[in-house]
Amino acid sequence: MMPQRPRRIFGPLFLMCRLIWRITHKRQPVLGMENVGELPAVFIGRHQDAYGPVEIMAWVPLDLRVWTLYKFMSIRECYRHYVRYTYTVRKGFGPVSARVRAAIAAPFVSAFMNSMGGIPVYRGCRNIADTFRESVKALNLGESILIMPERDYTDESKDAGELYGGFVHIAQAYFRSSGKALRFYPIYPNKQNGRIYMEKPIVFNPLKPFQAEKSRILEALKKELSRSAIEADFPVPLSTFK
Repeated sequence: MMPQRPRRIFGPLFLMCRLIWRITHKRQPVLGMENVGELPAVFIGRHQDAYGPVEIMAWVPLDLRVWTLYKFMSIRECYRHYVRYTYTVRKGFGPVSARVRAAIAAPFVSAFMNSMGGIPVYRGCRNIADTFRESVKALNLGESILIMPERDYTDESKDAGELYGGFVHIAQAYFRSSGKALRFYPIYPNKQNGRIYMEKPIVFNPLKPFQAEKSRILEALKKELSRSAIEADFPVPLSTFK
């Protein structure tokens, strides 16, 4: 199946917010764009709380469909998540303050995520199959995907932590539907020096046993999403890596 011409992914709300961000924040240089070849592909990034997705979506010159926790794409589910976890467990606010904050934030966040064209992720739910179906559909339409699979999404250490590995199944499903080998591009937004680094792709080999390929890809991604790999591939003064 040949990829169709990519459709318009982003809605007005996301485009407006991105424009405001670009006007009010210093532009972050993206290094390694010459490494990006055949598209569509899956880009694997470091989360570092909100820093990674914000900087990648603001500055990388590609239209990317972002894997987004499904709760953030529904006002009702987003409100519940903020009240039960974000503003209480994580931020330490009392129940009344948490409800007020959630009531303000949830409508905007869910509208923004939908305007961004997020692909809902049903981690740990029976509906996870919908995530993979939507992802393969997007790839077959010529749309690339951004996934930040670190188990600890707040981790800001120099090397990537443990990764959720389920996303690799997209490669298997995509090959079955298109006959093409999927490329995974490591992308590292460096919070210390403001640069965003695009590494060379790790290509899925459909002729190898899947579990072996899954392990290989995860290990390679984890290695490339470390500051030591960036230092080797993009020589800069070490003082810029704090």
